Amino acid sequence: MFGFSFKSETNFKPVEQAADRAIYRNIKHAAFSIRKYIRESIKKSTDASAPGQPVATRGRKGNVKNSIFAAIEPDNAIIGPRFSMVGESMEAHEFGGSFHERQYPARPTSGPGLTANQDRFAQSFAGSIGE
Repeated sequence: MFGFSFKSETNFKPVEQAADRAIYRNIKHAAFSIRKYIRESIKKSTDASAPGQPVATRGRKGNVKNSIFAAIEPDNAIIGPRFSMVGESMEAHEFGGSFHERQYPARPTSGPGLTANQDRFAQSFAGSIGE
């Protein structure tokens, strides 16, 4: 007959910290990837874009394109136009509607950016803690 004993100590904190860092890194990567896609979909043109197509910018400054911003937090991200740069007008363009008593057909810009990158960034979470 024989016997043995052991003492076990678990330290989950480093694993949790590694997981949190990996999640933040992947969210950040996904957000900037979507932002890049949205910015590239906005073309400069003298004419308005066709309904159903991303917004076209006509200004020399490129305010619409430059307004696309990604706010990233540890567990989520918000990507879209900054209100401080384009005001309420982008809501009318994105979803369709009226702005300054004028009707605008929907010219979705942000939604297609998320849809186009959905498969790509979902895969980036696989193995995020070193599997």
